[in-house]
Amino acid sequence: MFKKFEGAHWKRLLDNSIDLLRQTFTVEASRALGVSPERIRGVEFRLGSLHVTFHVTHDDDLSQEEINQLIENYPFSEMWRLYSQFNGAAVDLDGLSNTIKGLEEQLAQKDLELESTRKMGEQKTCEFTKEIARLRNNLEEVEDRERNLIKELAKEGEDRKTIEAQFAASKEENQKLEDDLKGTKNHFVEIAHRYKESILAILKENKKEREAKERELRDQIEMKSYVIQNLEAKIRHLRGAEVDQHSYLNGNNDGASSRPVPHIKELSLQLRQIERSEMEVRSELGRLSESLKIA
Repeated sequence: MFKKFEGAHWKRLLDNSIDLLRQTFTVEASRALGVSPERIRGVEFRLGSLHVTFHVTHDDDLSQEEINQLIENYPFSEMWRLYSQFNGAAVDLDGLSNTIKGLEEQLAQKDLELESTRKMGEQKTCEFTKEIARLRNNLEEVEDRERNLIKELAKEGEDRKTIEAQFAASKEENQKLEDDLKGTKNHFVEIAHRYKESILAILKENKKEREAKERELRDQIEMKSYVIQNLEAKIRHLRGAEVDQHSYLNGNNDGASSRPVPHIKELSLQLRQIERSEMEVRSELGRLSESLKIA
């Protein structure tokens, strides 16, 4: 960096108080740029008026042009006061001593301020370091949670694909089963219809057979009833003859044992057999009637 001070008598200051001149410029340049004096380094003087070159480190993002503008606009009143004091008609040593003392006090105050600022900066740096560590730990936890969530999401995605595939297969299988069930149901309905028709045909045929058999049995019953009636009439006739014969035998052969006519016994046996047969026929006829009612 560069700063020029006009004047033809700067050599006296350089020869007698170059350290004071450098210290004064350092303090004023730091004030102009808003930095600590330690940031002003490499201050060099060259005559021809007074040319000052120096280096500065600045925290803010300032361009070279902006820094030059700040230096150019600053009045550097302490530098001009030194120049005036050393180049007056009479050198005021007490005044110069007071000026030096004032500058030293200012420098001491600045040192204190800088030390306080440095300690505050260290404290802030420590706090910031702790905060950064805490945030870094939190960030690591968040990153771990994010990685776990990504894994879980990937797993859920795979599980969802598997479930969707299983669902599609199950849906296809259900459709197939539904089609098979529908076909089976239709086939069963057709078989049931055929079976019903067969049953109805069989029942109809059985009904016809029962009705024919019933007619046949009724005819047999009527015929047997007719036979029974004839047999009963014959038995009554024969019994009447037996009574007459018994009376005749009692009148002619008193004390002889009466015996039934063999022909009458045979007729009675036949009558009982016919009655049993009639009962069986009637029982069969009743059974057939019940069957017809059920059908």
